[in-house]
Amino acid sequence: MKKMKNTKDGKTGSFLLIGTLVCFALIAVYGIVTQLKTSYALPDTLKEIENVKEVTPEKKSYKPSSTWSGFSLTEKMIGNIVLEGKTTPSYKLDMFCLQAHVIMPSSTTTDEPPKKITYKRSSSQDLIDEGINSIVIKAYEKAYEDNNLTDTENDGVKTISLSDDDYYTAQIALWVYQNLTGKYETQEGDPQDETTLAKAEAKNKLNNVWNNGNVGDDNQSKKLKEYVNAALEANENKNVKNNITLDGNVEFKLSADEKYYQTGDLKLNIVKAPNTELTGFNLKFNTDSNISVYVVDSNNNVIDSKDYASKIISGEKFKFRINKDDLHIDETVSISGKISGQFKHMGFEAYEAWIEGDETATKDLQIALVPITKTSSDKVDINASITVPDTGIGYSGYIYIIGALVLIIGLSIVYVNTKVQEN
Repeated sequence: MKKMKNTKDGKTGSFLLIGTLVCFALIAVYGIVTQLKTSYALPDTLKEIENVKEVTPEKKSYKPSSTWSGFSLTEKMIGNIVLEGKTTPSYKLDMFCLQAHVIMPSSTTTDEPPKKITYKRSSSQDLIDEGINSIVIKAYEKAYEDNNLTDTENDGVKTISLSDDDYYTAQIALWVYQNLTGKYETQEGDPQDETTLAKAEAKNKLNNVWNNGNVGDDNQSKKLKEYVNAALEANENKNVKNNITLDGNVEFKLSADEKYYQTGDLKLNIVKAPNTELTGFNLKFNTDSNISVYVVDSNNNVIDSKDYASKIISGEKFKFRINKDDLHIDETVSISGKISGQFKHMGFEAYEAWIEGDETATKDLQIALVPITKTSSDKVDINASITVPDTGIGYSGYIYIIGALVLIIGLSIVYVNTKVQEN
């Protein structure tokens, strides 16, 4: 459609509008998707594990360089992770144990003939919280940053393994954290039962590690303190949800120099749940005519789309702008759109051991952690409209023509009357 500007050709433009303004198709006119560099320092392999069907455990010997009193661990559990729709493992990684002094299984029982042990997702995830998620994530982050992480692929199986020190520190931090928050399970039953006594002893040892000076100033102790304190903070914020809000009204007004219609200052607020990263950002406008909407900073400089992540997401103020010359007199342009974000939560789920032939999970074997990623999104809807008023300038041609006609007619009448009087 031919555009009409606020000039003396407004008359022609007005007639064109009346004749042709019927219905516009909704057209996406300005959009951008920016992938953000705000992710956790984790190997990509760890972030992609979803839809786990089962895990086959195996034991592996390890030896940390130093240990805390009462926890001289020598074995850790490795999980062979089989995804839904698969029959063989796709991943192999360290498994963390939720309970101290509980039997750690290998892949089979000691029965004759031996029975296969398989880990499946527990029907209850009550033992898992954002504090536990935080500890394991931080362990992988530290190992990744310190180049202490094994991340390889062989015959289609991706292997991720922490160093012995990193694994040990995170494992003890998990138990200390659960003990501090009262989530460490004490086995119910006979107070003289061997398992019950072992768990009670473990609680005392965990108290000693944290409260009685066993945690020193060495590197492992510093990590332990960092992991546990971060976990306590994450647990306090467990009710925080992913959220995107927009401060300010999306209302377009004529600028002082009368060149643009633009909003006042706007600000984007992004809240992330614990152990969550913002992995994508989308800004998209739709208008009922082919009009461009620009994003400008608080100093009215146009923001390049590649700078949205650094400008808008950072919390700096911005505005939306439309060139006045792109609009038509007396036409109302509707504008809709959305600002949306994609969030990825890194967490872990509890898996219980099942012995081949049994119908229920075996409670006397260790509960293990399996990493799971979950993606969600949130958005802010944008709705506004602009109407350019007719100030009368567009009809100046009418005034000139009518004035000229009046003048001509008036002069004609005077001339005729003069001739009549002469005759």
